[in-house]
This record gives sequence, C-alpha cells and structure tokens, in this order.
Amino acid sequence: MEVRPDRGLKPWQTILIILVLLAGVVVLVIRGSEDTRAPAPTPVNEDVHDIAP
Repeated sequence: MEVRPDRGLKPWQTILIILVLLAGVVVLVIRGSEDTRAPAPTPVNEDVHDIAP
C-alpha cells in the first residue's frame, strides 16, 4: 500500500473519520450539558442567600 501525504485517505476513510469525530463531539456535549445543568444552580443560589444577610 502506498501512502502519499496528499492522497493518503480514500473517500470512505474520510467519511469514517468525520463520523467518529462527530460521535465523539456529540457524546462530550451530552455529558457536559448533563453535568453542568444539574448541580450548578443550586449551590450558587444557596451561597448567595447565605452571604447576603
């Protein structure tokens, strides 16, 4: 197999790489949104109420 720097990937390999990258991004976004949404608001609000008075 010859691998040239400019034409090393076949079309199906390029599509496969794009799909893998998209899948990784989707997983990170879903995990990140779940992690940041739930715990963040509650402690911030409690701290503000504790400090204010």
